[in-house]
Amino acid sequence: AARQVLGDATLALFDHLHCGTAMFGKRFKLRELLWASRLPAGAAVSIGDEIRDADAARAVGMAFIGVRWGYTHPDALQPHSAAPLLDTLAALPAAVAAHTAMA
Repeated sequence: AARQVLGDATLALFDHLHCGTAMFGKRFKLRELLWASRLPAGAAVSIGDEIRDADAARAVGMAFIGVRWGYTHPDALQPHSAAPLLDTLAALPAAVAAHTAMA
């Protein structure tokens, strides 16, 4: 599903993906991702469309990039994201690159 939504060019920006997480298994999956990638939490970023995504990222020490498209209404999600929510998929590569430059 990620390949269909993001496309090959956007997926090429990522070294690791964990998709298909159970509703209440997001923290576990993020910890698993950090372990598998051997990345420190500060060098990774979680991208999501739900408050639970932001909460899980914060719980494991990861940055969070929220998106305006998806499950949660943007007005409800924005307070859980330090940066403005991304408006389009096309904005994702620059946001990831900016995070990578800061890490």
